[in-house]
Amino acid sequence: MKIKIIEHKKKYFSDYQQFISKLTEIHGKLIDTHHIGSSSVTGLGGKGVIDILIGVKNWQHANEIINSLKKLV
Repeated sequence: MKIKIIEHKKKYFSDYQQFISKLTEIHGKLIDTHHIGSSSVTGLGGKGVIDILIGVKNWQHANEIINSLKKLV
């Protein structure tokens, strides 16, 4: 299997911020998010995928947050 490595794009960070902004509008302080992977490192090539780590501060809200993610993606 071959993986194509592409150049880093400046828009990765703004795309991440835009997505997280929508998610935090809905769930506020119930989540903690981090931009991870190669797209989070300026100048590092990668697969062109924005990886996001989402921490849930209260498991009682996990299903609600998952449902919101499904609608946003």
